[in-house]
Amino acid sequence: MSFTKEVVDFKNLDTDSIKERLSQLNIALTPEEALKIQHEMLERAPSIAELVLFSIQGSEHCSYKSSRIHLGQFVTESPDVVLGAKEDAGVVAVATDNQGKRWCVVMSHESHNHPSQIVPYEGAATGVGGNVRDVMCMGAEVIACTDSFRFGEINNNFSSEQLYGFSLLVDNLLRTNQREKLNPVSKFPFSERDLNIVLDKKIDYSAIESLISKLKISYLRRFELIDIFSGKDLQEDQKSLTIRFSFQSQSRSLKDEEVNQSMDKILRNLSSKLSAKLRK
Repeated sequence: MSFTKEVVDFKNLDTDSIKERLSQLNIALTPEEALKIQHEMLERAPSIAELVLFSIQGSEHCSYKSSRIHLGQFVTESPDVVLGAKEDAGVVAVATDNQGKRWCVVMSHESHNHPSQIVPYEGAATGVGGNVRDVMCMGAEVIACTDSFRFGEINNNFSSEQLYGFSLLVDNLLRTNQREKLNPVSKFPFSERDLNIVLDKKIDYSAIESLISKLKISYLRRFELIDIFSGKDLQEDQKSLTIRFSFQSQSRSLKDEEVNQSMDKILRNLSSKLSAKLRK
């Protein structure tokens, strides 16, 4: 059942007639979308209320239908993109410290066209609050809110001066540790290696992490556990771990021989101290 008796049936209308009818009702849908709603989604003629609801699905924040093609141009996968457009906020690595730990910037932005138009202060506040929530949900501390605004049409400058607004959480900025020595993000590519080892089930991965970290391997930027296996082809008290290592230099591209030497050193230590063996 539709919400009201004001039903709009597009069944016997051509494209131009559907477009004209939607325009008369001031509903921002294309003829193709209207037909899909009727024939595929509802499998009946929609009411005006339903058409309105469908038309505003992507309009709370911005026109997603028209902006999707532009948003798709952002880089969401690269060695320095820790998390792309998947969760609450994007995470990008900007520096690496002397221990090989990456320091990241977490950013979130949001447009609140309709809420801010209806209730400007409260609507804008919900947008800013959403940004703060998204950044904190990624485990980061909020140190700045730009709270940017734009007034008027983008192609119709009503003033010779650009008008912007922003605020900074100064207390949080002052609390950041300025003594930490950071290195800029390298312009040179990563060299990755996967190491597949077999060892005793009782050995926790934290022991492996500690051992590798203490070796202070040159150019080793990070390593992570990507797979754990036990079962067929292994003894009952054994498990297989696959660890991915990422090497990178700040000044040049690394040679395979350099990376291979580092991997040999890692394997020797895992073998001698944890009785790990290379899985063939």
